[in-house]
Amino acid sequence: REYCDELAKIIVPTEPDMWPLIMLGILGVGGLGAVAAAYAMTKPKEQP
Repeated sequence: REYCDELAKIIVPTEPDMWPLIMLGILGVGGLGAVAAAYAMTKPKEQP
C-alpha cells in the first residue's frame, strides 16, 4: 500500500504537464479538419 502511494506521488505530478500538449494536439487536429473542410467547400463539384 505504501509503495502504491509513493508511486502515485511520483506519477500524478507529471500528469498536469501533459494537458497543454493534449489540448494543442486536439486543437491542431481540429484546425486541420476545419481547413480541409473549407478547402473541400470552395472546390467546385465535378459534373458527372
